[in-house]
Amino acid sequence: MRDCTVERDAEGRTFLEFAAGNLLGMRGVVTETGGALEFEGFLTEEQPFGCSSCQDRCIVDPSSCGCDPLPAEAIVECLAQPLRFTLRPSPKGGHHGVLAYRVYYNDYVGEGAARRAQGFTFREESFEIDLFSGPPKTKR
Repeated sequence: MRDCTVERDAEGRTFLEFAAGNLLGMRGVVTETGGALEFEGFLTEEQPFGCSSCQDRCIVDPSSCGCDPLPAEAIVECLAQPLRFTLRPSPKGGHHGVLAYRVYYNDYVGEGAARRAQGFTFREESFEIDLFSGPPKTKR
């Protein structure tokens, strides 16, 4: 994860957002619990990492690539996965946490020319998140 923004809304809730261009574009609410920061959020990109097995150009024109799109059920499941992590103070300064995230893949059956995508699976990955304060950005 690279740049992120922190905002507080009129009701006093704190939002943390990792915008497009990060490995995962996501937004969520941050609450403080016992000295730790709890994040609970959702994916914000149309085709987030791990939720599509094909590049955009392959989805638009499947004949241009050797790609088998994920089944719709896998995409829905991937997009709906809860994003939760706990940030704790780090000895290096800032806060550190780990996000468990499921990356989805097609399952294949058959051999040679008969090989085809059938079903899907996911693998849980762990992404380390280090959050450091930067200079406040001014709105233009």
